[in-house]
Amino acid sequence: MSSFDRLNEALSFHDMTREKMVNEGIQWLESVQLESPSLYRFLIADPPEMVDKIKQWDFTFSTGISTDYPKRRNWTSWMALREFVQNALDVEDKKFGYQNISIRVFQDQLGIHVIDAGPGVTIEGFKMGGSEKGCHERGFFGEGMKIAAAYFVSAGTFVYVFNRQGQVFKVCVPLGTDLIRVVLGRANPSYSVLGTEVIIYRATMEPDLMERMVWQEWMKKHPNATVISKSVRPSRNCPTERPNFIVEIPNEFVDALWVRDIYVNKLSAIERIPAMFGYNLWWVSLEPNRNSVASIPELQNEIAQSFDKTSIKHLLSRLEEKRIGYSVINPDVLEAQIEWDAVTEDTCEGAKEWTESNNYAVTNDKRIIDWAIYMGVKPLVYPYAMRKVFSKCDLVEHHIIRQSVERLMAANKTTIPEEELNLGERCILGVCKNILQYIFWRNNIEMPKIAICNDLKDAAGLKHEKVLFARRTALSSIEEAYNVLGHEAAHYYGNIVYGDARDISQTFEAALSDMLGFTAKALLNTDIQRVTERCMNGGWNARFLNPITKEWKHLSTDFYELVRKTLTKDNIFVSFSAFTSNDFEMVERECFSVITITHEDKTLTPYGIKFYGRVNGIIPLDMVPIREIYDKKVNNTIASIKSDMTPLERERTYVFIYDPWIDQYVFWGKMG
Repeated sequence: MSSFDRLNEALSFHDMTREKMVNEGIQWLESVQLESPSLYRFLIADPPEMVDKIKQWDFTFSTGISTDYPKRRNWTSWMALREFVQNALDVEDKKFGYQNISIRVFQDQLGIHVIDAGPGVTIEGFKMGGSEKGCHERGFFGEGMKIAAAYFVSAGTFVYVFNRQGQVFKVCVPLGTDLIRVVLGRANPSYSVLGTEVIIYRATMEPDLMERMVWQEWMKKHPNATVISKSVRPSRNCPTERPNFIVEIPNEFVDALWVRDIYVNKLSAIERIPAMFGYNLWWVSLEPNRNSVASIPELQNEIAQSFDKTSIKHLLSRLEEKRIGYSVINPDVLEAQIEWDAVTEDTCEGAKEWTESNNYAVTNDKRIIDWAIYMGVKPLVYPYAMRKVFSKCDLVEHHIIRQSVERLMAANKTTIPEEELNLGERCILGVCKNILQYIFWRNNIEMPKIAICNDLKDAAGLKHEKVLFARRTALSSIEEAYNVLGHEAAHYYGNIVYGDARDISQTFEAALSDMLGFTAKALLNTDIQRVTERCMNGGWNARFLNPITKEWKHLSTDFYELVRKTLTKDNIFVSFSAFTSNDFEMVERECFSVITITHEDKTLTPYGIKFYGRVNGIIPLDMVPIREIYDKKVNNTIASIKSDMTPLERERTYVFIYDPWIDQYVFWGKMG
């Protein structure tokens, strides 16, 4: 057969035209033999173990990738092997459907094998420029098979890829060059594959990693492993629904995370605590190293969403630890410590059914265990992180406390973070806090916490341990708010001073009389008067004590020191004589204000500065104070002031703003 006929025969076998060969830079090996015999000998040479699998080599081409390409991306053998695996999974998923995926990944004396029954890899798989993949596919985040092959051959080995068409691709690096080349040939007819087989020659991987590499294979090797939950759902960024699994092995910790069927790591290596179950999740983003996740909260949300009514019962049964008279949820596993923010209603119903079937009432408060047992209740103590899981379950307190505790339960369930109160409510609460803080500070008693709630049954207030509860409606006026909180504070004070101060008792009357006297003394204090006025003007966080130093807080002095430190950095001398106008007295009485200070020149004189102006603003009382709104108002105010100034005035003007979140003035910046 002539050289011309041999070329045509090779082109025909590989379903390739001369135009494609020329246009894509594919070289016939007989031409390479003439041009560079040494390169030709290298390209056709194979390890003895591979010779009987190769019939002949026909063509060669460059991938366009150099050996340092995968190195610049900090690839590892683990990352490279994942690319071959996810490619195999994707092709079988498309061809046979998810339930029929059956790829094989193993290692033997030849190296690591990745085998699928797909349509077979083609020459395009080794060319630069990735194929388009959907947001739900495994290779969506990958670099592709060509980069994976480049990594292994850069490490000094060969990568062979056989396809069902009888073709074989060999990826290698010729001596004296750093360019990755592919040799295209024909497999020995006696060595046929059903789809694609990748052989990474002489490559090795830890046996444990190989065993866990593909979730489907791992499940086949562990017949005692059971899928206890399968949830099929899309993500917020991809509309395609994909499966998520939870797998259990009785009496064992699975402690494994797969993402899109490919092993990532032990969960104990990611979260620093072992997981009882294994999770095969679809919508978890990975770090570039592929052995950790990009976001721990995202991982925890995906785990929480994967549970259902049945699987949560499996989990609780495994976590349950029986003690004398009560039980606890084992807190020393991942499932008990993740934040269950994304838990489903169905899962919560499952937890409720499980606790009811075991006659449990649940609590997060270990301090009431003895009381509960004494009252004949069977308590289950759960970790705080699982509070949403048990949100529909009967609480221990419901069984052991009558009317007063029913109020407490209602208060606990409807407690409102202070950040959700509107400005008027927060200002009134701030006044009450300062008066009570002064009273307890003067008496060397720890200040109780104050909790505002929507529901207290038939009560306006309630004291429980070191917390004073008040119904939100009590914050409609100072009189009503202090009437409620002062009453409950008398209970708190009386329990400490007199040992007991229940309603309708002499000790409570004594405590209440003491509190009335302390309140009168507080209201006569000048500093309390100033901070009260500041609270009522909108400075809800105003305090008479510095929270750090516990010393008296004087906003005017703090403001002067801020001005002095700010301006002296620019060699501008500052003294109190510069603040002689009545405007200065407003500093302690305004909560939403912008103060501008300008200097005449940079001469070091006591009168080198003066007030340029002051603009005050009030957030509506029915509005919840939000930082974004506050900052917008401040910036609009500054912009308005700036528009009325000359360029020289702007250059010489310093801007200070009162920040109600920290109850002090801060330097905003120069106007210019």
